[in-house]
Amino acid sequence: MSGVAGVLLFDHSLVAGSLAERIAGNMTHRAPDGTGYWSAGPVALAHGMLRTTPEAAADAQPLVDTQRGLILVMDGRLDNRDELHARLKPRFAKHGTPDSSYVLEAYARWGDQCPGYLLGDFAFAVWDVKHRRFFCARDVMGAAPFAYILNDRLFAFASEWEALLGLPGVSAAPNDDRIAGILVNRTIEFNDRRSWQQDILALMAGESITVEDGGKNRISQYGKLGPCQGQSYTSDTECQEHFLEVFGEAVRCRTRSIATPAIMVSGGIDTAGIVAMISRQRRNTGTGPINCYSAVDDDPDTSLESQSIQALAGLPGFDSHTVSVPSFTGMITGGDLVSMAWDRAHPVDNSVLIPVLMYLAASRNGDRVMLHGACGDLTLSTPLRYISAHLRRGRFLRAWQESRAASTNHVYLQGTSPARNFVLSASSAFVPPLLKASIRRLFPGLGPSLDTSIINPDFAARIRLVERLDEQARGRWRVNATDVDAFNARRLRQWITSTMAISARVSARFGVEARDPWADRRVVDFFRSLPMEQKIRDGWTKYLVRSTFQADLPPEMLWRRDKEHLGPRVTWGLMKRSRALLDSLFDEDLDVITGYVDADNARAIYARYLDSTDGVERDMVLKLASLIIWMKRVNSLACD
Repeated sequence: MSGVAGVLLFDHSLVAGSLAERIAGNMTHRAPDGTGYWSAGPVALAHGMLRTTPEAAADAQPLVDTQRGLILVMDGRLDNRDELHARLKPRFAKHGTPDSSYVLEAYARWGDQCPGYLLGDFAFAVWDVKHRRFFCARDVMGAAPFAYILNDRLFAFASEWEALLGLPGVSAAPNDDRIAGILVNRTIEFNDRRSWQQDILALMAGESITVEDGGKNRISQYGKLGPCQGQSYTSDTECQEHFLEVFGEAVRCRTRSIATPAIMVSGGIDTAGIVAMISRQRRNTGTGPINCYSAVDDDPDTSLESQSIQALAGLPGFDSHTVSVPSFTGMITGGDLVSMAWDRAHPVDNSVLIPVLMYLAASRNGDRVMLHGACGDLTLSTPLRYISAHLRRGRFLRAWQESRAASTNHVYLQGTSPARNFVLSASSAFVPPLLKASIRRLFPGLGPSLDTSIINPDFAARIRLVERLDEQARGRWRVNATDVDAFNARRLRQWITSTMAISARVSARFGVEARDPWADRRVVDFFRSLPMEQKIRDGWTKYLVRSTFQADLPPEMLWRRDKEHLGPRVTWGLMKRSRALLDSLFDEDLDVITGYVDADNARAIYARYLDSTDGVERDMVLKLASLIIWMKRVNSLACD
């Protein structure tokens, strides 16, 4: 994705242009097609260009409209250009005009209300000369990142929060809650807008911010997910046709590219659905093959994931590019793995090393756009106790049939007895939430355990970690029945936004734009209103996708029951190749994070990791090592 940056000074002893250049200089990886600047007095804008759409050839940003006194920078893509042209009737041509011109025209027409008319993945900022203010917005699903700082000296924004480190008033102090969250593997403070640095904030999905000369500011929420109304269909065929219409449009929008987009292919139904949809849309077009990037096992015959990937990659019209793990032969080497993990280590990014390596491979191959399905599990999710929906409707026989089928086919319930599935679903259906909360308080052992042994006790006490997590859990049980849909919508969008933020961050390192059709708002709203029996049937999760693409996909991957993936093998490969570095970090650099972790327990975990093959120990060692290197890096950036 491209990079946007801007500055509005309140302290006129500073120089806006040089600060904007500094911010943009920290995001050169987002600007393979060059960086443009605009400045006037206390205001400066910068734009790092990554051309990914056909119309981007005519794009030159910052985009200046002298007549109206508007200057815009934008990162992203619009998906409703035809609709906007019909509404706006602009002076420019319908085709060939870059998306940025449509956004600027929309702001000129609708002002602060303009984001509500835009569809796509975007983040933009407009400096309005007449009103002496910035107006900035982020798309409804949060696909395009937007970080900012606002203090008594300046307002500044960027596509990456690390690019703002070192600016006046920005400390190196991290966000305590985010660090605690990764150490205990829990989300802390739902809807917290702080980034990984306590002084750097982020616009949340569907938000806009107005900042006036002088510092007065206002944040507005312009977009929410639609209500979960419960769409009904007369037949499976009707439902499938509606799905193909909605999902097909989401895929079509994301394949609008300056060149044929690539696809990151796993062995799951999420990326398989994208492959199937593209195959349908490209059928009989005569266009060239699509590059597919995957990680496969050294011995594919022992890996269902690898077999599924090979089956997908073997479909007509796709050109497979693979790396074999844990040997790391093929398009990626073991040296690539080590450098990609540690050169820009991040506590979260290092948990998604396969996508990092796929973006690297795509970049080396000249691909600028890559589709992926990381949000599929979120958009297509169903409650673990989904059988309770049948029970509430009095469909007891159907509930029992699903209890039996889930024991065989459900990814997470297989192996559980039908009776247990039925009883737990009945509890979910008929026991009031407040009673459940009371039971959990009386018998805390019934709830999920919380291991805080790795946390420095003083740190845990300072942020009230245990108490806040308990308050959070009890707060969810207190959600009124009428508020459940809104609560679930907010939570779903937060998860999608978080997932997309990771994808945007790691893909941008290599000048690649990540796009996920499963994060399209229209697709998300469609599945939120879908009847439960279309979401999951006979124990099969993601039933609608599986049944719709039966004729398009190999059966060996279409009806997989497992969640096998190669991530742990990649992590083991990294750890084995990094032994000297890990020894050094735990011997010499642990003091960097002892304000957050218990040093003795951290060393004990590392010792146990060296003597075992326990995945839990391995993952914690990776988190701690990544945290150490990340904190050293951000400290150096803040001091530059």
